[in-house]
Amino acid sequence: PSPVYSTYIIKCEFPTMSSDSKKRLALAIIDFLSTSMKDGTVSDDDKESIEVAQQCIADAFKVDPSDRAAMIDALAGQTLQSIY
Repeated sequence: PSPVYSTYIIKCEFPTMSSDSKKRLALAIIDFLSTSMKDGTVSDDDKESIEVAQQCIADAFKVDPSDRAAMIDALAGQTLQSIY
């Protein structure tokens, strides 16, 4: 007898992040990168690369890291480092 093969398709649905949640996360990442430059985590040689990364993230997610109210709202009194 020949073997019988079955194919099962499992559909997994994961909750998706809202656009606002993604923007807040992008701002939190930008804040983490900024803090890392200030606290010495990132070497002076790498700071320019981090600044470029921050700008790319801001552009891609259409956020303004100079908007203090948005940054405060995004962080809600926490930082990525404090979460992880």
